[in-house]
Amino acid sequence: MEIGILYAVVTIIVGLVIAGIARSFVKWLEKYAETTETQWDDIIIAAIGTPVQVGIIAVSGYIALKYFGAVPDQYSWIISDKILNSILILIGT
Repeated sequence: MEIGILYAVVTIIVGLVIAGIARSFVKWLEKYAETTETQWDDIIIAAIGTPVQVGIIAVSGYIALKYFGAVPDQYSWIISDKILNSILILIGT
């Protein structure tokens, strides 16, 4: 196995672990927000919780593909900045 692919796999695993930590933090925030009187914090946490987790995984996948040579030359369009911008815009909306 090439060392670049190994680094890419490790990068994706680290991204999944960080997304799991973010998920548990969001769950903790949701429980804390339930104790407040207003609903604003519940709405904000619900709106940003999943996109943050998906964004962490998407960015770790992008880093793994772009910087560790895991993508063959014929598929280099996958790691272009336009694709990353499109993914981030979709996550943001």
